[in-house]
Amino acid sequence: MKTTRRRFWIFFLLFLFNLIAYVDRVNMSVAGKPISQEFGLSPVALGYLFSSFLWAYVLMMLPGGRLIGAISAGSSLGLALGAPLVAWLIEVATWRWSFIITGAVGFIWVAVWLALVSTPERTRWLPEPERQRILAERDAGVEPPSHGGVGYLGLIRCPAMWGLFVSQGCLVYSVYLYMTWLPNYLQTARGLSLVGSGFFTSIPFFVASIVNIVANWLGDRALSAQGVRSGKRRYLVALCLLLTAAGLAIPLAQSLTVVVILVSIAASFGNVGPAANGALVSDLLRSPADAGRAFAFLVLGGNSFGLLAPIVTGYLVQATGSFDSPSS
Repeated sequence: MKTTRRRFWIFFLLFLFNLIAYVDRVNMSVAGKPISQEFGLSPVALGYLFSSFLWAYVLMMLPGGRLIGAISAGSSLGLALGAPLVAWLIEVATWRWSFIITGAVGFIWVAVWLALVSTPERTRWLPEPERQRILAERDAGVEPPSHGGVGYLGLIRCPAMWGLFVSQGCLVYSVYLYMTWLPNYLQTARGLSLVGSGFFTSIPFFVASIVNIVANWLGDRALSAQGVRSGKRRYLVALCLLLTAAGLAIPLAQSLTVVVILVSIAASFGNVGPAANGALVSDLLRSPADAGRAFAFLVLGGNSFGLLAPIVTGYLVQATGSFDSPSS
């Protein structure tokens, strides 16, 4: 019996998980201006409101470090699809219904996941040859170590993990700056309508979805096995950090087209970098038993910085009366 590729449906469901999660997240960003008008919120208060989406995420990151990862390209595509969709929902059904409808989609995903996904040994819809292939290739044919790895304490003592923590934080700060405040910026500073801001917010994140896949694929192709083991993926991360600085030129842009191009560059490599950083963690780990904890520590770094992005931006907008300082 020929081996099928049904196992890739699991990757697709994880991709959808990220996509749906980021459609939910962009709700607050697109609805920020009507919410602030309805409740009389200052830019500072709005910044805290944008940031609140991340508080529980950061608190639960380390305890959840033993759980499975997700497919990162879904996050930027979720923002790309979600921004115009949410803008349309807010326009026709109010921002409250937008939260309800997009939240309900997540429950549908959970039902599908629970119905279809289990371990390879217990998944009935997998043909037997494919099941045997998965089991044979599990852990890449390497016998897992009998010990439980170095744990969180050992990871915290490692300087390389702190370097990854900080670089992830800088990259995610940029992503969350655009994810939370870009629709409001387009409505306030560039005079776009609610629906128009949703459409133009989606463009950079559509570009980011494609760049994320292509750049990381090229990075994998360019690295030899020896290069992977020696951590040379860090050069891709460094390049991403450099290119996210394209946002510095946004205050100088006179046209909306140039703004979209600059945000596309910054958002694209702000998305590529964290994915490359996640792979770099796996490259550098001595024991697969630490993979979940190390990835959780990495994401904690990203989101610890990321939750500050909307708050700091709110203070800067209120203090200066413009968006020039936050983008710089």
